[in-house]
Amino acid sequence: MTRKIWIIAGIGIALMGIATVDLYISSQRVNPVTKAINPAAYGPLCGQISGTCNGIVAINCHAEMDGPFYYVDEATGDIISTCGGECLFGTCEGQCPPAAWTCR
Repeated sequence: MTRKIWIIAGIGIALMGIATVDLYISSQRVNPVTKAINPAAYGPLCGQISGTCNGIVAINCHAEMDGPFYYVDEATGDIISTCGGECLFGTCEGQCPPAAWTCR
């Protein structure tokens, strides 16, 4: 009986470790494993990458419904420009789109 308890406890601890790593990765702007931009890290409405151009990633956070639209650095995840619905509140930053966004 005690052996089963130890096995169950070990499995529980392993699952908690996996969940902790998953939460850590999902909160990072750039996934440390895949090096890909994680749009969900920019806010609860952000789940879609709209495009990439010259090392810049466009993240749509329901801008069509007055949510923000971010242009972020592909390597670091830093926000280069904030556009979209954020402009209604006077919190736009940077040029929309950034000058380096030259792709069509």
